[in-house]
Amino acid sequence: MRAGACLIALLLITTVNAQTSSGSAYHRAPDVIAKALETPPIPGVAVGPDHHTLAILGRENWPSIANLSKPISRLGGYRIDPAANGQAEVRVQWLNALSFKDVGSGRTVAVKLPAGLRFAAPNWSPDGTRLAFCAHEADGLSLWIAERNGSARMVARGLNGTFGTPFARMPDSKALVSNTVPASRGAAPVSSSTPTGPVIQESAGRTSAARTYQTLSYAGHSGPRFGRRNSSGEDIRRWRRAWWNPKVIPIRTGAIGCETQA
Repeated sequence: MRAGACLIALLLITTVNAQTSSGSAYHRAPDVIAKALETPPIPGVAVGPDHHTLAILGRENWPSIANLSKPISRLGGYRIDPAANGQAEVRVQWLNALSFKDVGSGRTVAVKLPAGLRFAAPNWSPDGTRLAFCAHEADGLSLWIAERNGSARMVARGLNGTFGTPFARMPDSKALVSNTVPASRGAAPVSSSTPTGPVIQESAGRTSAARTYQTLSYAGHSGPRFGRRNSSGEDIRRWRRAWWNPKVIPIRTGAIGCETQA
């Protein structure tokens, strides 16, 4: 009995020492499990408006620890990546590869993208000649155009995708409009963990059910922070109204990103 207890104690000490010597770094799973987890997901497909071309979209597998550990701003029920001015990692299915396939011939053309580029919100032009998407970069979001011949180029930087897709198309397939971060936007308000008073909610004197959401915006610093994130140098809705009725809001040259090369 005593010998068995000594053996168990020795095994426990050995296990603790092994864990301590290996440090606190993450460990790779056994090859059989790792192979299953690291298998690329099935690509997504976006059918072109002409129904003759497919955009084959490579989907990113499990997000890295570095991406998941990025700071998140929780405002008004949203999860925001403050560095990129976009939605937080947990809210986006990032894509990492793009190719075009002709349905009739089966010919596939891979689009040449920078190594490690992550993108989302692929969107066909109405005439089916090109695809626009929003790319994630170290200092923010950018707008890209991919041609069916396999070429791709960036047409704008500094997009504001905090509350959804930061760009939209014009009906002529020649231009895009985008929400951008205004150059005059100042620093974020400093948050305080000390309340200045109670949180008061009124129901106008009626008994009624009220939904409860996480990270609701209340009076104080959260309101200005929410407004700062929602600010945009160019507003998509404004430009769309201008397109349909130019007399209401004059369209200024250079405010939209042209898709066609000069």
